[in-house]
Amino acid sequence: MRARGRRSLSNLVGAVILIAATVVGGLFVYSYFQRSVGAFMSLGSTVSVVGTDEPINSTSSILYLKIVNNEQTAIQVTGIFLVNSTGRYNINLTQPLVIQPGSEASMVRVVPGTYSEVYVAYNAGGATYYTQPTSLG
Repeated sequence: MRARGRRSLSNLVGAVILIAATVVGGLFVYSYFQRSVGAFMSLGSTVSVVGTDEPINSTSSILYLKIVNNEQTAIQVTGIFLVNSTGRYNINLTQPLVIQPGSEASMVRVVPGTYSEVYVAYNAGGATYYTQPTSLG
């Protein structure tokens, strides 16, 4: 006669349950990292920069720049950086430029040289962010 009080799962059923739990756990981890990467990639995308760089002679040009704040809070522009093939030029701001939510700021400056891209550093919520480099058309 067989003993009746003791029953156990077969090895196959246990393996299937373990694999299912691993897959579900992996999906949770994958979902978490996808949200984290998505949030990280969207940082800086709600502040946009549009500009043109018009040469006025062989050593300088006029920069027309517009910064649009689509963030939910005010931003404080702390740096404007122009990029060309030889390096980067920082436009010195005498004081940080504050742009309210849904607003924009425009700027016209004479800068040395000609540039192909611009990006902006700004503070929002106590952290510093950078916009994506934008082509100067």
